[in-house]
Amino acid sequence: MNYDKLGAGQNATVGVMSNSGYDIEDAIVMNKSSLDRGFGRCIVMKKYAAIYQTYENGTSDRIIKPQRQGYEADRMQILDDDGITSPGEIIRRHDIYINKESPTVTRPIPGTSPTALPDTAYKPSRQTYKGTEGELAVV
Repeated sequence: MNYDKLGAGQNATVGVMSNSGYDIEDAIVMNKSSLDRGFGRCIVMKKYAAIYQTYENGTSDRIIKPQRQGYEADRMQILDDDGITSPGEIIRRHDIYINKESPTVTRPIPGTSPTALPDTAYKPSRQTYKGTEGELAVV
């Protein structure tokens, strides 16, 4: 993540000048090396969570391996083989960061086993990054 290379709090020198006592003009005195070290930059950290749920019939959500070809393959480029994005990946708007599926039937049905559900009994409930257009973020 290279947090040691980011500017982490600096003091600013502010000069205040008043011509007639009521109109105060302010300014910040900066030099190029302060800007190069990260003066005035802002880092925002957001926490995203996904719920892994178990239902009353014994079925549960599952996180599956991403599809590397076909429909939505470009949105799954940052996923590892476990279906979750690894730290340090650059994420863009509409990228999938957790490839989760939920069962379509969640109520108990007599005579069926929850472990014997076919793949068609699951629907995609993927976690998608909803950043602004053109914004890049790091996981």
